[in-house]
Amino acid sequence: MTIHRRPGRLLLGAAAIAVTSVTAVASGGAGVGAADGSLGLLLPLIPASWDTRETAGYHNVVQLAVTEPLTAYAADGAITPLLASEAEHPDPTTYVYTLRPDVQFSDGSPLTAEDVKFSFELHMGEENPSYRARFFAGIESIEVAGDQVTVTLAEPDPEFPYAVASLGIVSKANYEAHPDDIGTPAAPQIGTGPYVIADFSPAEEVTLEPNPGYWGEAPAYESLTYSTASDDSSRLLALQSGDFDGVLLPPVHQIPAIQGLGAYTEYSTFDPTIYRVIFDTTKPPFDDIHVRNAIAHAIDREAIVAGVFGGNAELADSVVLESVVADMGGDTDVATVFDEFAAAFEYDLDAARAELAQSSVPDGFEIEVPVFSEDPTQALVAQVMAPSLAEIGIDISISQVDMNGWVGVFLEGEGDGLIIDQWSAGSPDPATVPRSLFTPGAAGNFSKLDDPAVNDALAAYVAADGDAATQQATLVDTLTAAQAVTPYVPLAFPNLFVYLDDDVVLNAVTPYFWMVPFDEAFTSA
Repeated sequence: MTIHRRPGRLLLGAAAIAVTSVTAVASGGAGVGAADGSLGLLLPLIPASWDTRETAGYHNVVQLAVTEPLTAYAADGAITPLLASEAEHPDPTTYVYTLRPDVQFSDGSPLTAEDVKFSFELHMGEENPSYRARFFAGIESIEVAGDQVTVTLAEPDPEFPYAVASLGIVSKANYEAHPDDIGTPAAPQIGTGPYVIADFSPAEEVTLEPNPGYWGEAPAYESLTYSTASDDSSRLLALQSGDFDGVLLPPVHQIPAIQGLGAYTEYSTFDPTIYRVIFDTTKPPFDDIHVRNAIAHAIDREAIVAGVFGGNAELADSVVLESVVADMGGDTDVATVFDEFAAAFEYDLDAARAELAQSSVPDGFEIEVPVFSEDPTQALVAQVMAPSLAEIGIDISISQVDMNGWVGVFLEGEGDGLIIDQWSAGSPDPATVPRSLFTPGAAGNFSKLDDPAVNDALAAYVAADGDAATQQATLVDTLTAAQAVTPYVPLAFPNLFVYLDDDVVLNAVTPYFWMVPFDEAFTSA
């Protein structure tokens, strides 16, 4: 089956969103309109802690309801003041935030500029393990004067406004009182938001209730409960039973089954999230580019898109969607560049054997591939990969690992050096994914890539802040330089799906719905 790359152009934001709505034909869960005012939603994963250093991406749909950011990201892509009464950007490297008066944390303590400074500093410093560290690495200084916070960057950074809009401000006193267990049930996260954490079972479920001292409009719901399912069967049973009002970001291989329930409205859009095979380029035999190239040609990516994702994904030829690069506003021949990218990953077992013959392991080898137990898609991808890799002499065994095991593999370098991973965009900026995956020392840089050509191209992208044509050209240079050393094999960009019963509506149908304030993103029908 041939999978064609999706034609047309899509903006990375809310301006061009493909939305599918399927009218519900049966009753779902209790819904927003229920008498008790409760809402229950399934998430792919509940974290072990609500420390802002340990959450990112879709976890912000919960986090930002508790810990509000200085500015808010709207469904139309606009960024407006929230905890800041004013947000000024007087020059390319300076941001000035003036706090709203009389805002309190949910424990009754006042929000201060020192809390803001502390919230930023949690993610700063070399080798900071925070998932958000890359977004705050460019801060040169933070100055506090009364209710004003001035942030100075070392150089312009097009992602910084998005980083601020997705970072909940926390209580410095609460963190200092609980240095070892902040964000856990023993020391719950507190913020200034419309909701507070009422109950939390790590990695299983979290329940939010209204913050009685909230400075803004009273929240819409008396209770928000987010849970995760242990596997596909339990997820489907939970939806079928009506115990939940919907599911956010279900695995795409389960979309037909959820559609078959006929009980939920479907919302879908493109997603810059990338599934890929990654190599630790410092660990034998993956320190050999011929091994990496052999695997690149031995993976049938079209079969993965068709079989694993059921066609609900776009074939990936790089770690950024072709349509996103094309829409940046330059004169680069993006289509030709991406055709060349595709050729480098063409499924060709003869080419794969030829590459392996030139490598340090011409007779092949055996490896163990760990897959995250909470993401069944990884195991399915590995199962599709295994037969064709075996044909060229590479035998893989698949091992399921839990969250602790996955952290050990991904962040601490345990394992044989090849993993299958999903990486979500940290912001609407087109270069957000390559900056996370290619920046030396960044949390997403499993491949340990530190390539001068890649580094220079990324630096040129950042320096071109505001110059769309130059940014497009330098992003293409970044992707080209990275692909030249094959640190990864791009697989697919799965479409984003949300299913809700007929009592609740998702207004923010965007890949970044998790950045939009909850009561704006989700409303009663």
